[in-house]
Amino acid sequence: MDKTVDKTMRKFWMDSKIPEDNRWHSKHQGPLRTPDRLADHFVEQLREVDREKRKNNRDGQSELAIMARFARSMKELMESYESQANLLLKLADTGRIITLLHRSIESALDTQGIHDTQAREMWHNHLLQERRDRLQVFEDLVRNEEELGKALGDEEQQLEIVTLLRYCVKKFHDGITPYSENNEKFRDKLMPCELDTLSIVYEAVVMKTGVVADKIPEWFVASEHEWAWVNKDTLEDNRPAWSNKTTGLEHGEEVCVRAAAIWTQLNHPHLRKFYGASHVDGLGLAPQTKVDWSHKIDNQTRETLVSYDVLKFGIAIFFLIAGKRNANLLSDTRDQKFDTWDKKTTERLPDVRPEFIEEGEWEVLQGLCAEDPSNRTSLVLASSKMQTLAPNTQSKCSALADETLDMIDILEYNCSRPIEDMLNDAKIQCVDAKCSPLIAENFRVYNRLENLFNQFKASGQPVPKTLAESFGLLLNNFIKAVDSMPGNSKTSAQCASQSIAGKNFHFHHRIDELLHGSSQLQDTDMIHCWQPSWEQAGWKQKEDFLKYLKSPSTLPQLKYRPEDAAMLRFEAQNRSGAYSTDMVEAMNAVLDQAMQDGIRNAEPIPKWFIPSYQVELGEPIGEGGFALVNNGKWFGTDVVVKRLVFRSTGKQDREQEDKERQARRDQFRQEADLWFTLNHSNLIKLYGACYEGDNPFFVCERATRKTLSEYLKPENGRRRELWFRLLQAALGLEHLHEHNIVHGDLKNDNILVCEGGTAKIADFGLSILGTDSATNKATAAIRWQAPECLVDNLKPPTFASDIYAFGMCIIQAVTGEYPWGTMLDKCVQHFVVKEKKIPSRPKGFKVNEWELIERMCCWNPQKRIGIGAVIKILEEIGIRDLFETTENIGSSRPIQPGSPSAL
Repeated sequence: MDKTVDKTMRKFWMDSKIPEDNRWHSKHQGPLRTPDRLADHFVEQLREVDREKRKNNRDGQSELAIMARFARSMKELMESYESQANLLLKLADTGRIITLLHRSIESALDTQGIHDTQAREMWHNHLLQERRDRLQVFEDLVRNEEELGKALGDEEQQLEIVTLLRYCVKKFHDGITPYSENNEKFRDKLMPCELDTLSIVYEAVVMKTGVVADKIPEWFVASEHEWAWVNKDTLEDNRPAWSNKTTGLEHGEEVCVRAAAIWTQLNHPHLRKFYGASHVDGLGLAPQTKVDWSHKIDNQTRETLVSYDVLKFGIAIFFLIAGKRNANLLSDTRDQKFDTWDKKTTERLPDVRPEFIEEGEWEVLQGLCAEDPSNRTSLVLASSKMQTLAPNTQSKCSALADETLDMIDILEYNCSRPIEDMLNDAKIQCVDAKCSPLIAENFRVYNRLENLFNQFKASGQPVPKTLAESFGLLLNNFIKAVDSMPGNSKTSAQCASQSIAGKNFHFHHRIDELLHGSSQLQDTDMIHCWQPSWEQAGWKQKEDFLKYLKSPSTLPQLKYRPEDAAMLRFEAQNRSGAYSTDMVEAMNAVLDQAMQDGIRNAEPIPKWFIPSYQVELGEPIGEGGFALVNNGKWFGTDVVVKRLVFRSTGKQDREQEDKERQARRDQFRQEADLWFTLNHSNLIKLYGACYEGDNPFFVCERATRKTLSEYLKPENGRRRELWFRLLQAALGLEHLHEHNIVHGDLKNDNILVCEGGTAKIADFGLSILGTDSATNKATAAIRWQAPECLVDNLKPPTFASDIYAFGMCIIQAVTGEYPWGTMLDKCVQHFVVKEKKIPSRPKGFKVNEWELIERMCCWNPQKRIGIGAVIKILEEIGIRDLFETTENIGSSRPIQPGSPSAL
């Protein structure tokens, strides 16, 4: 296998793909000065490292392959910068490229095991000097009127240039921390001389063109390098294709700004997440799929937006079904008339139901695509009907009347407890509900459920077990819904009314399904004619809400209950389309006055804010020092809810305790701000959070396959994925470190596996959900903690301590056992702190794999490699493991476990 890899590595350098005069070509020896200068020394050193390792071969082929792969990756990352011919745009990319280079130097040095401070500084100092030398080129450009004019181009390019120059300064210079050449933390900030040059060039461009960059939007990104694993699309205004109005259309950047402003406010689990956009260079939007915004932007010549969206939604469903059930069939069985249908232009269904669509599905589609817009089914009703068509629900419904199924006396059926007891609980919940505007509607659902149960009892006959299960599940969900309704605040009740009414709407339809699916049930009682009263209740709730908003008592209540102000702001800011114009105006009037009065939370809320009434808590799955963890639902999506718990010490007065709670709320909000901005496929996604109420909470992605250790258990047959999944986790950790976030509590329980087998890091940087120092001593994950953290548990964790912890995670992933096995924590602490040891090399670790652990877990944190080097080595280990697996080459030489290794 070594010969195979060696042959591959000899072709791995980029020589075959680039001209000989390019600085990346291996023929060059010694310094090679390019006009730009940036990274000349770094590239020279990479060439020399490659040449030396090929010549001496003293480090084996593994390190050679790592460095060759590293060099190729660097060239690809620098490609857009090196190929940029416009000097002004090249200058605007300064911040990104210097950050990349300084971090890459660290990774290259770590990979080679160079820890000598002077040697490391030499690499960085060469880059710092190159950064200074290159600036003269840009200053000369602005003095040359002719060349400057060529570089400026047309008005669109001028806007791009001034925007990117301004963005470079905003993103890569904080304006507070002074530049320090001797401090690695600030190396990748812009130097004063770079700031001066950027300022000179910006002023010259503005003076010559008159184009000034407006305030940079928060969603703006200058490069696709800023996005991790997302799809990018160029936004186009397609209105002329369907509208007679072809005059007065906005420019592309105006369309992009408007679309981004709308999209950035949308936060829903079933909408693609919007990461950012560039409105000046054709980079476009960065969602995860393409979206046609034409109907969102202008719909003056068609039906209303909502009605037209309902129609197109129905058409989209039709084509999805056709594509899945019809398009892939052979020609003799396929309905070929739909082969020529265009989903973009089609606006009506076929006149006759195709055979590949079921009757229930056709009924839903006809409602969505009715020719008369006023007759189209509402999305609320359509979604409720579609839930019943889901395979698991549909199979249950079709089986309700099947007399061959197991029969059961419903009085004896237990759904966690007897049905009759559950009905009594539901009644008590409805009576005790503090959400007074919805008590009547809750009772309408309860009365219908009670009627169904009474019909079962009156018949005296056993019922199919599936029917009893469906009824019990529906009743249980209703009890949970009533129990989770907001407290006795009028504001929270009114704000939650539409969300809760939607849930009751679903309960009514589920009851209808039970009625129509069983011959033992009748819907003749007037109690089952629920639609008129439900609609009337909706109108009354809106009238009551409007009266409440205009009441003088509203403002004092918001002052007393800041969480109510946040909920009211959420409705006005994020759900204004669900209300009439006069209600939106009334909400804004109350909030404006509240802001003038200094009431907390009346100001605009973060886009990640989720009110408590949108989240359903499920079973508890964990508990920490200051947090409770539950499974839950958010808009029907499985989520994890992490709730902050305020524990009273009883040792201080109420005022001081309130101040401390508010400080923790503020910290909670800051951490939510930080988490929500992260976008990486190997980090658990934050859907949103609520920083008000008795228990502030995070709502995040649920890992469907539990922890990495559980996923990789031998009995699951996934050991071949081991190094690939560890690499994914390392990429997630790298993203955190690049954003200056220390995980601080990395262990295998915090590396989760989601749908598709993707490994993701969880619980990063959330100190608000951690434990206090006293609890920390008793419950800390000692086996994963770095020596410096064990010596002083008040010392904050660092990037280096994260690397140590990740090394311990690799040990557990490979062996399936905790680091240090069954050894007591006190003994572990002694070996780590006093003996300066790591665990002995377990069976199953190859030599190069264990060398990685030793480099990650050095006792001296200064000698640990960084996450960039870890990733490069994991890549090489994974590739070699793949070679050995696919080519059936023998396993590595056996490794005998010995005494604990010296750090």
